[in-house]
Amino acid sequence: MSILSEILPKKEITNYFIVLGLEERYIRAAVAEITGNRVRILGIGKSEFNEVENEIEAVDIAISMAEKTVPEKLLIHNVIFALPQFYLEGENVKPEYLIRLKKIAKELDLKAYGFVDYVSSIINYLETTESSPPTVLLMDLSSEFMTLSLVRVGKIQQHIIVKRSDSIVNDFSSSLPQFEADILPSKIIIFDFSDKSEELREELLRFPWHKHSIFLHTPKIEIFTNEKIMTAVVEAAATSFLPNISETLPKISREETLQAETEVSEPESVSEELEKAETDQKGEKFGFIQETLNEKIATIKKETKPIDGKFVAGKIELQKVSAKLRDRISKIKFGYKGIILGIPPALIVILLIYLIWNYPTASVSLITYPLPQQYPMEILFAKDNAQGSGNLPVISIRSITNEISGDKSAKSTGTTLMGDKARGEVTIYNKTTTSKTLARGTILISGPLKFTLDEEVKIASAGETSEGITFGKSTAKITAAAIGPEANLAGNSNFTFSEFSEAVTGAKNSLPLSGGTSREITSVSKEDRDNLEEQLTAELVKQAKQKILGNINPRERILDSPITTTVSSKKFNSEVGSEAKDLTLNLTLKVEGFVYNQAELEKLINPQALTVPAGYTFDPTKTTVKLEKSDADKNGNISAKVAIIAYFIPDLNLNQIKKDMRGKSYSEALAYLEKIDKVGGVKISQTNKLPFLSKKLPFKSQNITISIVSR
Repeated sequence: MSILSEILPKKEITNYFIVLGLEERYIRAAVAEITGNRVRILGIGKSEFNEVENEIEAVDIAISMAEKTVPEKLLIHNVIFALPQFYLEGENVKPEYLIRLKKIAKELDLKAYGFVDYVSSIINYLETTESSPPTVLLMDLSSEFMTLSLVRVGKIQQHIIVKRSDSIVNDFSSSLPQFEADILPSKIIIFDFSDKSEELREELLRFPWHKHSIFLHTPKIEIFTNEKIMTAVVEAAATSFLPNISETLPKISREETLQAETEVSEPESVSEELEKAETDQKGEKFGFIQETLNEKIATIKKETKPIDGKFVAGKIELQKVSAKLRDRISKIKFGYKGIILGIPPALIVILLIYLIWNYPTASVSLITYPLPQQYPMEILFAKDNAQGSGNLPVISIRSITNEISGDKSAKSTGTTLMGDKARGEVTIYNKTTTSKTLARGTILISGPLKFTLDEEVKIASAGETSEGITFGKSTAKITAAAIGPEANLAGNSNFTFSEFSEAVTGAKNSLPLSGGTSREITSVSKEDRDNLEEQLTAELVKQAKQKILGNINPRERILDSPITTTVSSKKFNSEVGSEAKDLTLNLTLKVEGFVYNQAELEKLINPQALTVPAGYTFDPTKTTVKLEKSDADKNGNISAKVAIIAYFIPDLNLNQIKKDMRGKSYSEALAYLEKIDKVGGVKISQTNKLPFLSKKLPFKSQNITISIVSR
């Protein structure tokens, strides 16, 4: 080995792998690299398919899209699957889906190392980005299934899987009774579903939240983009399977040629690899300790790294030095010089003890589930500090107006007959002895059909001849009153006039009438326009309320009703009865909502009058109001029957918990806290730490700060 190789920096080794996200009719793929402690996504691809037979082709397309930025000579065979919840049964892949995974791996020459699931991966991602365990309702919408995952403090409490119908609102509504929880989170995250995500979100915004007591108020709805999904599953795959991948992945030095390094070992049985998936990585996420992905990778590499021979040699040398030092100290005669020599070590020991005792500090957040209780009450929400009548409590409200615009399209459902009217010529006979003038538009009748004269007609009177009476006659053009081929009458058809009897006048056509046609077309009906306006108005009101929530003060809340709307502009692309398969509406609304101050509401509750459950204390900061019935007067004041929802949090002896936890390692502290009733999760953050005590809580209880976080 040359001297230069020891002096120059080591070459970084890069490992590559594929993460393949499979869904019912949708494929996501990502190619990632691990260099040192860093994980980086090189490319992302996606593809759709309609039939199961086309799944492998779709997977190949998605991988090819993701591999566009990868060197052409590099062949990546190692893959980790990312699977939705309906693919799984407990900890294992369902047999019918396992067959498909094996087929994909075999046909595309991939070596499977296991799988991660979408829900757990996204929970880990949210914990990292939000610095706390999430409480959220996750919604995965595939082409055939809707999966709802209830997550509280980073723990999956329940999965609900329902078959999709034409309406996401109906599917969502039918799933709610299946939840075992009394109250669901106020945040919903929808996994990105191709280009329909925003459309599905808009449809979900029309859901009648106020009719379902399982929601305290309208939840915030977000879309988790495809890029975030792939980042989440790649990070989960890297941290879960890094040791196994690192041992067998093709290692590529950035300074070496690719040609000599792209050989991959023969794939093992895919079924064996998949059945081993995740068995060592699953577990309850009771404790949450702040740790970055790089730190996780570093920890894994440290745990799997073999012992270095240089370290052992160094340890032997240290033992020799210690032995010599003890030998010399034993020869010192402790007189005046001994005392002088002993002072520095003593000071170092005292300083070290002082640092260990006083310097480390840590904060521990105990995450708990609040216990809600409802109290009925009548309240007057009043504008401009108006006074209520009688003993009715008054809460001040102020109005906020937002102007919001949007457009929406829907299919037309009306039908209209289109076509031409029959036309022709008739001979009109006057059977009286006086001449007649018939005005334009005079109605002629032949059976059930009606016709009109195209122009004014003058008819001479009837006269006597040697052969008898000769009727006066005149020719005239007529048009059918309605479109359709029914009015194409044959020649010699008889006509009468609505104004005269048959004895006075009549008409007959010598030639057939022609030109009458009809066809049924899809057109816009009045109901189409009314329904579209109602739907778009509801969506815009939801969006306006979300904007209001973003603009009010932290201690203010919005009343679900009344919400008043004023149309600023409205434009349909088609009129009623016009031919159109699609109807579009552009609408601008002024939406007025009312907000109140949470502090005023809290004052209405007398803590002494509450029935506090044993082991709990009242938390005034979480008090909410649920409007059950309201009636606005002409002044804009709102008399309402409401349910005041008070929350109670566990009454914990925090001083005792501090004393019991001091000096414990993180794992010991988590094990201790997990046994405490009513604690649902823990977050530990160390502010001041010593390098050799980085995973221990301070020995001094005063240096531990404990707070209760109520979810």
